[in-house]
Amino acid sequence: MGLAHTVRAMFDQGSDPLEPSKGFEWGNALIVAAKNGHFDIKLVRWLMGNINHKNHRKAKLEAIVNLIWDLGLLFDESKRPDKVVDEDEILDTITNVHCGLELMRLLLDRRHEAYIPITDDMIPLLFEKCNEDIHLGPSFFAKLHKLTLGLSNDYCGLDIALMNRATELAVDDWIVALCAHHASSKAMDFMLRTRPEIHVVEETLISAASNPFGADMIRLLFDQQEPGTQINERIILAAAANYKCSEILRFLLDKLDPAAPMTQRMILTAAERIVNDETVEYRSESDKTFKAVIEELSPNTVLTEKVNEALVMKGSAMVRLVLDRQQVGFVVSEKMMEIAAASREHDAVELLQLLMTNGGPEVPITETIVCAAAGNYGNGSSIMEYLFGLQEDSLPISENVLVAATESPQALEMILNKCPEARITDRVFVAAHGNRNAMLMLLSRAQNGLPIEAIMTEIRKYPSDSFQVFMLLVDRHLVDIDEWAVETFASNVWHLEVLLSKKPDVIITERALVRAAENPDSMRLLLNAEKNHELVTEEVMMVAAKSRLYREETMRSILHRVESPPLTANVLKEAMSHQNSGVVELILARRRDLNLKASWEEIWHDVDMSGRKKGDATVVLGEFTDFELTESMLEDYSYDKEQKDDDGDDSFDQLIDALSYYKETIPTTEGLGVIVLERCNNQVAEWFLQCRPDLPITDKLFQAVERNPRADKEALLSLLARKRGSA
Repeated sequence: MGLAHTVRAMFDQGSDPLEPSKGFEWGNALIVAAKNGHFDIKLVRWLMGNINHKNHRKAKLEAIVNLIWDLGLLFDESKRPDKVVDEDEILDTITNVHCGLELMRLLLDRRHEAYIPITDDMIPLLFEKCNEDIHLGPSFFAKLHKLTLGLSNDYCGLDIALMNRATELAVDDWIVALCAHHASSKAMDFMLRTRPEIHVVEETLISAASNPFGADMIRLLFDQQEPGTQINERIILAAAANYKCSEILRFLLDKLDPAAPMTQRMILTAAERIVNDETVEYRSESDKTFKAVIEELSPNTVLTEKVNEALVMKGSAMVRLVLDRQQVGFVVSEKMMEIAAASREHDAVELLQLLMTNGGPEVPITETIVCAAAGNYGNGSSIMEYLFGLQEDSLPISENVLVAATESPQALEMILNKCPEARITDRVFVAAHGNRNAMLMLLSRAQNGLPIEAIMTEIRKYPSDSFQVFMLLVDRHLVDIDEWAVETFASNVWHLEVLLSKKPDVIITERALVRAAENPDSMRLLLNAEKNHELVTEEVMMVAAKSRLYREETMRSILHRVESPPLTANVLKEAMSHQNSGVVELILARRRDLNLKASWEEIWHDVDMSGRKKGDATVVLGEFTDFELTESMLEDYSYDKEQKDDDGDDSFDQLIDALSYYKETIPTTEGLGVIVLERCNNQVAEWFLQCRPDLPITDKLFQAVERNPRADKEALLSLLARKRGSA
């Protein structure tokens, strides 16, 4: 408590935790406190609510957020093991009058790593505290459908934005459609009353049909649609793809004439769309929607092959539904039998029985069907037992069936017991490389020599899945724990611990260190076991320098244990080109003679270096120096619209994509806008415009788009026009 009180007093007196400590150029009070465990949740909340970075570059603020994040101090302890940022932390961050918005951006940049709750209380607070900084221009709506920001189940953010800015927003059909999808019916009703010039057209209804919050939006807009607007296939398909709200589809279907052939065709198309777009996340909701669609069909409407297959995918209840309705066109096929044999649902055997009773006997039980059953991890043994009961003597048990059965050891055991004459080939053994129980069963029946080399080749390809099989082979004295084994499993610390405990004197190679260099725990384990630190070569350091997952942690684990690591210019360039600023800082702390600008020059002029890496290196250089990338440098950048990076992306596009967010590194000017809009594709150009809301929209930008041979000119010109109109 004494420390926290002292720290708060120092804050009140204007002390800055970002200020480098005297005699420690590369550290500050925050970093020292974190390393020594002097953070508690209350102190972190105080810090997030009061920190002021006005005297420092954004990189310092980002380093602090990353440090606090990596230490787990932002997370709600009651939600562990899930990673959920504490709501009070968010509230304190938003209320930071110095840099609340910037702190929120940094947190939201990491929203893919943890859930960041944005509650009803927080959105109004954002408008209250950061109202002047919140710009609801075209770029906001252009990216709205891609934003989650913790709002996947709540529309309060957009609702509040619309309520606050309804009269001043520049709205068109496109923006109204976006609001029809993302907002609540209450907010839309307010918009319609406030802005009587808004028209409800087909695109508006399509968006309303995909609204994830219920049928209120489509009900509201349906009554206010433009004369002549009709429910068509596009609107029905949008509703069919909306798994969260099956009532929207029911509402629309109720508005149609069920006897009309067009209606029946649309219903079948909707059923196919549901299956095509289905995701595991919304399986339960899509099942309800699919059932609703089938129930709307006339019994005389002939089912398509795709709908029949979908019925089997949905399980025995759906198959019974169409059988009870005596639906025309339900014809059992080999594909439907295969789907049933592969079903992981509890009623898989019952499903197969239904098919066999209603047309299945006419379908031969092929190798494909048996493979699906044998490889069924959850139900393989019970389905195989059913199939053996149907035709035990003639069931096709081939090499392919045994290979499939290595995924389901119980099914494999049943097959081998029923068919002891089945030949276990090398291919079957190799297929079992990832399943210990299957391999154990095969080893007990092995007659001849094993394909050890082929098995080990597969283990090396998939080490995480194959470790248990490898240790089984070790226990059977079929393979040894050698340098190859250490190299193979070096990236997994748990596997390494087992290997080293069984054979402490195993040889550790440079290759093993290279493979471990992206995992700090593995690196610590190997360096503690191997005292010959000359194995830590430049290649090892370069791999550690580019680690994105653990950033500087792996590098610290090496520097802590190796007295003279090879911190070369190549290692520095690797860290720069992967935007690992923390690693760059560690390198420069040891090697002050290294020239950051010279390293950047080499990266910039390297014709084999990707545009993304050049952009990342430029950002790093800007963080550590006052360097700015000039228009002339970009103008002179080797540009060829056919030039692609190794990943197939356009080199210049990737450069701009990496740089757009960092205004300190590349200033916002008309000339820069011209270069970007003249060369880049739409995705990169739109991202650039979103990141630069202060870019003056001049005629030269429109002319640049017209000269761009790669752009969708109409879309970009429309975006520019909207930005100019809202300026």
